[in-house]
Amino acid sequence: MFELYVSIAPTYHREQLMTLPLFAAVHHNDCMYIAHRLSIMGHQFRPLLPQPLSEGVATFIDLVPVVRRLGAKAFLDQLSLQKSHILEHFVSVQGFVGVGDQSNYDVSERAVKQALLQLRRLGSVWREVLPGSVYSKAMGSLLNSTIVELVSGIVTLDDISVPDADCLHSLLSLIQQAGPDLIKSADSTEASTTASTLAVMYKHVSKWNQLTQLMFVLKAGLNDIADHWADGKGPLAAELSASQMKQLVRALFQNTDRRAALLLSIN
Repeated sequence: MFELYVSIAPTYHREQLMTLPLFAAVHHNDCMYIAHRLSIMGHQFRPLLPQPLSEGVATFIDLVPVVRRLGAKAFLDQLSLQKSHILEHFVSVQGFVGVGDQSNYDVSERAVKQALLQLRRLGSVWREVLPGSVYSKAMGSLLNSTIVELVSGIVTLDDISVPDADCLHSLLSLIQQAGPDLIKSADSTEASTTASTLAVMYKHVSKWNQLTQLMFVLKAGLNDIADHWADGKGPLAAELSASQMKQLVRALFQNTDRRAALLLSIN
């Protein structure tokens, strides 16, 4: 019966597993529950088995990793699909060039808000279904992909005017404000502290601190950036490479002796 489930379920429900996030989450839970039952079933029912089975240990342990992989694969495939849908929203952004212009900013803002809307919809579907740790890890992965898309577009810009920097900071602020609520699972309580929420963010969203550091750079002066770079030992150096920092400094500041000195110190 269990072997039939492994063989038939992913084929029979292929379309629902790929198109319905809720179905993929329920299937994941089903597989994890079945795997758990398989791990104890032999010992649980041994006294009820006829001889000679009752005298030995007849288990289903060999099926446990198979069923777990079945549930994990279906859910990971769904995550990959959702990630591609989220990144599609940024196709029209064109690398966040000239967002200081209102029309360009509107396009970029719409893309970020659409990505966040999709994340919120997924959160509303998965939050009450998935175990807390699985939910936070899944949402953290999708949120992290969104951050990577924004950061990679910004750190490669050749020119960032003051209005551009303000608008880019506003776009990143949308992600920063929404992140904690997106990552919070149903297991979290209203009394959860800011520190505990941030701990979950840093655990499941590897680029979260990179987001905050990039926001700092967009608003900082040359002296502040130099202090936070701290000869490659500061918080900026932990999140942004030397080449990325040099690109940002060149894009944000005019060519002066102070800028040249800062670029020389970044290595």
